[in-house]
Amino acid sequence: MINLNRYIKDPQLLKIADNITAGTRISQEEGLILYQKAGLPLLGILAGMVRRRKNGNYAFFIRNFHIEPTNKCIYNCRFCSYHKPSNDPESWEFSQDEILQIIKRNYWFSNKPVIFSSWKIIESFLIPYEI
Repeated sequence: MINLNRYIKDPQLLKIADNITAGTRISQEEGLILYQKAGLPLLGILAGMVRRRKNGNYAFFIRNFHIEPTNKCIYNCRFCSYHKPSNDPESWEFSQDEILQIIKRNYWFSNKPVIFSSWKIIESFLIPYEI
């Protein structure tokens, strides 16, 4: 097991890491501290510890059909690799018809759940559609 005391200088992060290493479930407040202060390498190490404790050396993957209706975003999440502000020339947004065409073209071959990923609520999709 890696000794994180050598690498973590923030006392709050060190306490949370020690608790995770000991097998203690973190609170919402501790999760927020990790989100605000921990870098991705530390998050990966801690998540890996929990995963190995729960699943051993097995990894489980969900196969689904993923649609991102837009890359326009008002947030700047550290884990997101593709967001753009609305005024960025590289930003894009699919129309409702384009999204339906993507589903029609791909869904029937994959026979997987369709997952929409976006900060933006697509109100027009609250109306049921037949594909």
